[in-house]
Amino acid sequence: MCIDAAHALSVPRPHSWGRLVLALFIAPLLAQPPGSITGTVTSLDSNVALSGVHLVAASQRPDAAPILLEATSADDGRYSIPNVPPGDYSICAQYKPAATHGSRRDLWQMSAGIDQEIAYLDPCDWSSGIQASVGTSEATVNIRLERGVSLTVLVDDPVGALDPSAAALQIFVKDSSGSIRAALHPFAHVDGPHRYRAVVPKSGRYSLVVHARGVSLVDHPSDFELPIETASRPPVAARLRLR
Repeated sequence: MCIDAAHALSVPRPHSWGRLVLALFIAPLLAQPPGSITGTVTSLDSNVALSGVHLVAASQRPDAAPILLEATSADDGRYSIPNVPPGDYSICAQYKPAATHGSRRDLWQMSAGIDQEIAYLDPCDWSSGIQASVGTSEATVNIRLERGVSLTVLVDDPVGALDPSAAALQIFVKDSSGSIRAALHPFAHVDGPHRYRAVVPKSGRYSLVVHARGVSLVDHPSDFELPIETASRPPVAARLRLR
């Protein structure tokens, strides 16, 4: 019986050497150490540092789940996202004032109608986001946010039918091209009407798109649109009532 020594000893045949060398070359690339994304978040018009900005760096991968990494800017506007796998990322920056947590100062600002002063556009709502390419070292990405206009929808709920966390009432902003651009998010509920809020560019024509599921609105069907124009409307864009 003739035994092939190459197979018996598991020695690669000559035409396999190319694959072996390629595998040895690719392996270190697949094991690249992570990098980081750091920088500052400032206002585009005044260059003032913005604290409390929620940052999300996202990388889409064709054969795996997307990578989502988060950070929040500090009092001086600085942020740091460590342990970032090398790749291309899109960064979203959502400004979350303390009113979402029930701060008395910001709740007073809301009731006084001046919370538009702390409204900044999320670049992922109104563009493709801030692009960053990350290697194995620190990538510096300074973010400048454009000030926008805060749109607020008040929802009166005399019978206590609405649970904002259950998504029974969904409110979106549609631009003049007909594209849905942003969702209005509910604030932490306090005494008085529920408040839904989104930030839009200062000028433009928009519509509020409302979907009600499991709740009924006075004078409105379960699905409807309401035109608004930020140049001529107050921060409270609409007031709805549940029944």
